[in-house]
Amino acid sequence: MRAANMQSLTNDMKVRWPGMTIYGVGDDDHRLHASDHNEDDTPGSRAEQSDVDSVPEHRAIDCMVTAGFTKSEAAAFVYRLVADAPSQRRLNYVIWQDGIWSRNSGWNRQPYDGEFHSHVHVSGLASDDENTANWPIVFASGGSGPTAPRLRRQWPSFIPTNEYFGHIKGPAKSHGGYYAKERPDIQAIQERLNFLGYNAGTVDGVFGDRTKQAVTAWQRALYSSQTSRYGEVWTDDWKRLFTY
Repeated sequence: MRAANMQSLTNDMKVRWPGMTIYGVGDDDHRLHASDHNEDDTPGSRAEQSDVDSVPEHRAIDCMVTAGFTKSEAAAFVYRLVADAPSQRRLNYVIWQDGIWSRNSGWNRQPYDGEFHSHVHVSGLASDDENTANWPIVFASGGSGPTAPRLRRQWPSFIPTNEYFGHIKGPAKSHGGYYAKERPDIQAIQERLNFLGYNAGTVDGVFGDRTKQAVTAWQRALYSSQTSRYGEVWTDDWKRLFTY
């Protein structure tokens, strides 16, 4: 059976996204290794966690990306979920795309090698198995739906849309912090990337090698099919980075 903690999340997700598919118990591949999809208190089962009772429970769910739960909605949901302190207390880890956010990493994104582009994996915390409370983060305040992602920072008016934020040693169209007025926006880029778990280094407003590498990693992880100029932040990249 599904732990009550994860069943509550399942119920809320299906209310928010009617008809979405959510899997729980692991298949044959999962049974080959320790996984929260495998039920504890079951002979031969390789459960990743276990609680103090003797009830067989799995505490992982896979929320499948569909036409009704798109990749952009999945990404927005993950970012809200892993940044929400009450939710963090009920979770062990979350996997999406090529990243994992966990208790062990302080909920900072770490690279993860696996096929998680078709679903969001959520593992609940074993000690919270019996928690039947709802998951408010799934919904906006007032219960009318989730907070709609919005652009949190506008593209700076002094940079034409045919130019970009890029390496400080790049061409004239590459705004890298040489001028003081560019630095607050580059700091915002660095802060956002660091928050998402892509190590942009010191938030100093200078678009150097570390920042370029972080931008590239973020683009490859989430937007490889929509990106042709890796390591540069154009207006479309800006909107993706600051819409949440």
